[in-house]
Amino acid sequence: MSAIFDLETKQRKLIDDAYFLMDSEEFEDQQLLDFINNELESVKDNAENIIKWLIPIRLELQARATAQSEFARRQQVKAQQTENVDGKLKDKIMSIMQTFDIKKVESKWANVSRYQQEKLEWTGNVYDLPPELMRVKDPEPKLTDIKKAVKSGEIIKGASLVMGDVLRMS
Repeated sequence: MSAIFDLETKQRKLIDDAYFLMDSEEFEDQQLLDFINNELESVKDNAENIIKWLIPIRLELQARATAQSEFARRQQVKAQQTENVDGKLKDKIMSIMQTFDIKKVESKWANVSRYQQEKLEWTGNVYDLPPELMRVKDPEPKLTDIKKAVKSGEIIKGASLVMGDVLRMS
């Protein structure tokens, strides 16, 4: 067995063990970082080789995260489509019950009843309401606009430009 194959096996095991650890209910990010640091002890080499060893692990985890995010997005789309169909079926049932003045239907799956309920229709201007009848969201800074303003020389209290390291993998 070559050293490269052994290293890849260790990397694959680290990734699988990391996912096993992340699946536990008590998982915390620091546990995974400690786990990775313990595995780095076996690489005992210079910093560049450690980075080279970590790169495929990060790329694999990044690819898995992307795949999981895409899966979650597709599931969300499917859930929205199901909710849309459900809403249309509910409207259809209501329409039939209204058309034929049906108040109640009992079946072995569910009981459906139609009744009158008071509801509010709002067509007014929100600014005409007294403050106690309005919901106001907390303001949040527009960071991109603030950065542009500071870069153009504007002084904004609480904002400053600082240099930070960026990691780019290509």
